[in-house]
Amino acid sequence: MVPPADLIRTAKGAMAVVAYYQATHKVSAQLAAIFWAAFPEHYWKYSDAFAAGQWVEEDNGPWLRRVIFWKLQVSLHRDGLDEDPALCFPCGSYEGGELCPPDLEAKLK
Repeated sequence: MVPPADLIRTAKGAMAVVAYYQATHKVSAQLAAIFWAAFPEHYWKYSDAFAAGQWVEEDNGPWLRRVIFWKLQVSLHRDGLDEDPALCFPCGSYEGGELCPPDLEAKLK
């Protein structure tokens, strides 16, 4: 497995990816612990896949990919690769908007 080309096209981009993983190491570890407590069987499945596909040493997993939405409203997305739980971590200062996880049948503000 190799990193996405758009992330490592330049040395500056590759360094930014490493810096991101270093800067988010603590929060990633906390989220991984929550994921392990809530979904232990899925956590080990993710961890095994991560061990096989990790491409940045600074990434502590257990996810093979992370997506950051910055100032972007998104609708529900699901595809053939979404068979296991995903982790959503909203943060920042914002007003309005809602998180509507369909499995919870709830609207979080």
